[in-house]
Amino acid sequence: MRPNGTLLVDTGFWFAFFDGHEEKHPSASAKSDVIDKAKIAVPWPILYETLNTRFIKNPMRVNRFDLLLKHPKTELIDDASYRDEALHAIIRESQNRLRAISLVDMVIRFILNDPNVRIDAILTFNQSDFADVCRRRRIEML
Repeated sequence: MRPNGTLLVDTGFWFAFFDGHEEKHPSASAKSDVIDKAKIAVPWPILYETLNTRFIKNPMRVNRFDLLLKHPKTELIDDASYRDEALHAIIRESQNRLRAISLVDMVIRFILNDPNVRIDAILTFNQSDFADVCRRRRIEML
């Protein structure tokens, strides 16, 4: 990823990054330098998923995540313009058995596909959910 690029981090990656007991914690921790250097784009649906009941039971985790959210290089992305279209897309794809993808991931796909939103790279453990749109938009998958 280019210096000062904009990075979108998927929920599963945040779980692994902040929870030392997660199986993928070592590989998530190895990417901390990327997170430290990048501008972080955080769509609201990722906040909803990340700040779940299990996550917020650990105050240290919440404090670390809060510091990241308050950092000047972090930007929250409003999902309002993507929600309806994403909902229709997952229902259509489910009925046609095209792919099983969550509403949150579909919103993320629409954000990644939006030429008005600058995303240079994505950190995710579910690359198959985003590979096609990232390839099309030349977004690096880390």
